[in-house]
Amino acid sequence: MTANGNLPVINIRCDWDACLRGRDKEAWISYKYRDQLSVTGKLELRDGQISCSEGFTLMSYTGKSVTIKHTDSGTVTTFVAPLTSFPLHTKSCTRVSVTPGGLGLSSGSQGELQVWEVQRGVIRRTLEGHVGEIYQCRWFPSGVVVLGGGADWRTRVWCAQTGKCPVTLVGHTAPVTDMVIVERGRNVITASKDGSARLWDVGESKCLAVLCELTSSIIACAITSSNQLELPPNEEVLSDREIGTPGKVLALGCEDGTLALVAIAARAELGKKILPSSVSALSLVSNECLAVGLENGQIYLISIVRQLETLRVIHESNSPVRALLVYRDLLLVGQTDGVCIGYRLSSSNKDPISPVRLQLTGSDFEPINDLTSDGQDHIYVGARDGCIRKYQVGDIVERL
Repeated sequence: MTANGNLPVINIRCDWDACLRGRDKEAWISYKYRDQLSVTGKLELRDGQISCSEGFTLMSYTGKSVTIKHTDSGTVTTFVAPLTSFPLHTKSCTRVSVTPGGLGLSSGSQGELQVWEVQRGVIRRTLEGHVGEIYQCRWFPSGVVVLGGGADWRTRVWCAQTGKCPVTLVGHTAPVTDMVIVERGRNVITASKDGSARLWDVGESKCLAVLCELTSSIIACAITSSNQLELPPNEEVLSDREIGTPGKVLALGCEDGTLALVAIAARAELGKKILPSSVSALSLVSNECLAVGLENGQIYLISIVRQLETLRVIHESNSPVRALLVYRDLLLVGQTDGVCIGYRLSSSNKDPISPVRLQLTGSDFEPINDLTSDGQDHIYVGARDGCIRKYQVGDIVERL
């Protein structure tokens, strides 16, 4: 296991790109080591020349991206301004999902689900039915059907084309916090603050199984499969309505810091690990590795196949982790303080963490609630200010 906490986080004014084009042609920059005060400097554009304060070195500037090096530590951060911003929610945007076909889906703290065009941000349809905040929303693989769950204890399925909600999954006794879709979507799995994870037959709106009942609220879940895992045999014959669960494993992160693995088809716990703070986000790095974000700002990389062994801990900020996304060889981390930073994933966890970073700017200290990608060159970020920001990062990531 390797740990990292001795590199600073470099920050920049959220609207730095507009500032450098404006009258003053300057924007503040800073660096901060964890548990220490931040040190502030300045980025200036004068007579066509751009310069940094002492302690920083300008590496490159393109108008929509700027790369700055912290001289003492060698930390290099490329800041990327949003390509565009869509103000789609009157209050907080809680979750974001996009399809390769050009449609976006986002949920809000007031129970609204918006279907919109990723090119222009034009709202195609508002899906109504949830009462209270929506904690998770996802597109089915078809790109036509939508899944949402939230504070009303319900998981609802909509047709995005008609706006109708033909299926409501009822059974949890507390808010639904997360869900995953099994293969093509005949079955889905939901996780709840009631401590349970449930497997559902969508077509018949029926709960096929309670996969586990934990003593703490489940905050996040993820599904994986690996031929390196030896799974227990099924004790019962599976229903013919259960499709695609053999060989699958469910990872669950809880409010009390518990991380659990469950063999879905066997309904059996594979392992459990207690982390030092509440789990707030999960993301698969690979079928064998899981990224876990915590409320204390730590990010754990954990082996799924080696008994939940900790491979690496990243802890450069105390700001709670709100969202995680693996994009190419980057692990993007969205935090409560509005920072959205990408760490390069090395091929070996024995190597020190790379000092090269990507940071998506634009959120003025507003918490980053979700991150998603279209699988190509764009990343979408949902924040508490109700905006969804779109970034073009494909070429930038290739050059990092």
